[in-house]
Amino acid sequence: MEVLFAKQFNWIELGLAAVFLLLVYFLLQFLQRIVSRAGFLRNMRFAIEDGIHQLLLFYEPLAGIILIGILVFINPVLHGSLLILLILLGYKQLRNYVSGRVIRINKSLSAGKKIKVDNQQGIISVVGRQGIEIQTDEGLHFIPYQHLQEKGYTLISGQEIGGFYQLELLPKDEKAKPAVLQEGLMNLLAATPYLDIQFKPELTVRDQTIHARVLLKEEQHLSALLALIEDWGYQGKVTNLI
Repeated sequence: MEVLFAKQFNWIELGLAAVFLLLVYFLLQFLQRIVSRAGFLRNMRFAIEDGIHQLLLFYEPLAGIILIGILVFINPVLHGSLLILLILLGYKQLRNYVSGRVIRINKSLSAGKKIKVDNQQGIISVVGRQGIEIQTDEGLHFIPYQHLQEKGYTLISGQEIGGFYQLELLPKDEKAKPAVLQEGLMNLLAATPYLDIQFKPELTVRDQTIHARVLLKEEQHLSALLALIEDWGYQGKVTNLI
């Protein structure tokens, strides 16, 4: 019993562990971005990207548990008591977080998809740690993951969804490499007045073509956006509404 309540770690070890775990976390995020832009991986890219996504989902809570464990064993009585108090106070948030990890495993929830929850129907604009935000005709609504898990939800496909569009962009310069142009195109899209800044454009490269998922402020801006993209040196077309 004395060993259990004895001091087994110190603050320096906690700091070193935190730095190491953060470095690994940022490395995984960096790899995820690199893989998403790597056209040379072809079909393997999606499997690798999905694997990193799954790893990040479990790594984040695991890293938190490791750091909390080290913190508790610096001063088991004091820190253990504080941990129990925090768990009791933040039980609802903790439950939402865990539910979110479970729901997001299959990547079915993502920004731009149309969803129906209870009597509300709208477009997912944000997928966060505690829940999702959906844009409806009445405004922006926040729905906790625990509510989604208990009440269920329906993803609606094959219908026109707000201002979300999937675009296919082909460089007019045949010698240009889409994977190299991707970063520059992202900067151009970020400065475009036609796009809603709440949703960051998503770019992927497949078969020497850049595929972009964007959210327009107004649907009538689509033709203006395509004209602007053509001025940038790309042949753009809408492949399907998301």
